[in-house]
Amino acid sequence: MDDLERLGLAERRPVLRGPPRPHRRPVDRGRDDLRDTDRDESTPPLGRPTTVTAGGGRTTGCMGRIPPEMPSIDRDWDEVTMDARKRPEPPRVADERTTLTGFLQYQRETLAMKCTGLTAERLRERAVRPSELSLLGLVRHMADVERTWFRNVLHGEHTKPHWPRSEGGAFDVDTADPAEAFEIWHEECARSSAIVDAAESLDATGHFGRDVFSLRCILIHMIEEYARHNGHADLLRERIDGATGQ
Repeated sequence: MDDLERLGLAERRPVLRGPPRPHRRPVDRGRDDLRDTDRDESTPPLGRPTTVTAGGGRTTGCMGRIPPEMPSIDRDWDEVTMDARKRPEPPRVADERTTLTGFLQYQRETLAMKCTGLTAERLRERAVRPSELSLLGLVRHMADVERTWFRNVLHGEHTKPHWPRSEGGAFDVDTADPAEAFEIWHEECARSSAIVDAAESLDATGHFGRDVFSLRCILIHMIEEYARHNGHADLLRERIDGATGQ
């Protein structure tokens, strides 16, 4: 196993290999506190992080506020061109928390930009064969990644996947509704931002089984996760209609 697999998350597996087969057993990594029904493509890593900040605190009751930066990730993907979508630039000089959240938001907006100006059929298109990836599949996948890391790991909730493996998973998009996917993604991003805003510090911690993750670790991972999939989105969009851009 290489470093990327060791530090990367279980949700990466279906990205590389297409939608997982129903009832597929997870890889045994010596953990006895997981069950097949608990696993989906957005499950956190089973390996322990090399550095963990213990302590910190979390604030509950923050789920109702929609951050002001979120409305641009919406359902107008087919009404504007990719070039017309404006993304807020991340800060160049700011404190650590503002910098991390700014770069995460920039990556979210980048995925939204890659989906603009396309019909539902093209959003479902698996344009880079033999990969099973599609832009719509990436949006659905990232909605569940947001849900898992911020709501379940950091906020201590026990939410279930929006698109469970038993029903095909996030990447099974043949009959998927883009409007539903974008709305769910929008809502999950808004909840994530509210949870982050309410946390006392970047040292606030959450848990997945016996593993502990700081908010700092989660934000850095989410930036990396979006950046990786935005690279996939670049290739998909160029294959679909030739559109390119950062």
